[in-house]
Amino acid sequence: MAKEPVNIQEIIKGVCETFNPQANAKKVQISYEIERVDEHTKEIPPLFGDKRRIKQVLMNLIKNALKFTM
Repeated sequence: MAKEPVNIQEIIKGVCETFNPQANAKKVQISYEIERVDEHTKEIPPLFGDKRRIKQVLMNLIKNALKFTM
């Protein structure tokens, strides 16, 4: 597992955009909200982890949510 600084907002945005066509087809909307620790900055502190695995986990969660949505 490669530990590196990860821009979680970028990953979440990309995963949501990937699944938007499938969500639209099922007439559901994918959205996200990231709560910032410091309201004075627009930056989110980096998360350290394996970017590829974090993305895969999020993709699996959304894929399964869409799969089991009527």
